[in-house]
Amino acid sequence: MQKNIIYIGISFLIMIILLQIIKLIYKKFGENKKQIHLKFFKNFIQIFIVLAFLYTSALRFDAFKTFASTLLTSSSLLVVVLGFAFQTSLEDFICGILISIFKPFNVDDRIFLVNQNISGYIEDITIRHTIIRTFTNSRLIIPNSIMNKEIIENNHMIDSKSSGFLDVMITYDSDIEKAKKIMKDLVREHPLTIKDEISEVYIRALNENGVSLRITVTTENIDDNFNVCSDLRGQLIQKFKEEKIEIATNTIKVKDT
Repeated sequence: MQKNIIYIGISFLIMIILLQIIKLIYKKFGENKKQIHLKFFKNFIQIFIVLAFLYTSALRFDAFKTFASTLLTSSSLLVVVLGFAFQTSLEDFICGILISIFKPFNVDDRIFLVNQNISGYIEDITIRHTIIRTFTNSRLIIPNSIMNKEIIENNHMIDSKSSGFLDVMITYDSDIEKAKKIMKDLVREHPLTIKDEISEVYIRALNENGVSLRITVTTENIDDNFNVCSDLRGQLIQKFKEEKIEIATNTIKVKDT
């Protein structure tokens, strides 16, 4: 009995050391640790080490040895029982492997799950599930089997550059050419826009209340794009006021009774 305790104690110490070594190796990858296959492989190895420790420790006891031998003699029945009991977990594990091989996303990628109508950032992947951080800083735990079947829009895959539309509607009495120049100058002057990809300002539509103008705003990533478009809308309001360009508004006509 004393030998078993010593063996288990030494095994436990070895397990802790191995887990720490894996953690240190993973940290040394730097930026590469955002690669989803490295994240999945790290979690898989850590779980394998823990399970190996539990199994080898249990084998030190005769009761478990007898139980294990009985199961092995009924291997076909064991496979059926385990397959039925863990079919969902096994599917998640296999799908996790497929995701890590084909890499439809990496850690910190901003994705949109089309069928689930979910947006967020990839935070982690385990052998069982994928963790997505939403914009409200909550966490969604999604089984890998669902992620593998899902239609995913990835804003960072291949090229993280993002383009968005800046739309504004001005009245028909306003100077359209001056408004177009102001919009283009503001986009060019913003420090976060990509200068080589500044488009022209187009007349998007002629509406009942005014002329709809549009310019494309391109930034290095989608997060910058939201912030830049927000900045530009505020600057447009101020600049249009200074230049006497009136922003069109919808009016509701109330019929006299």
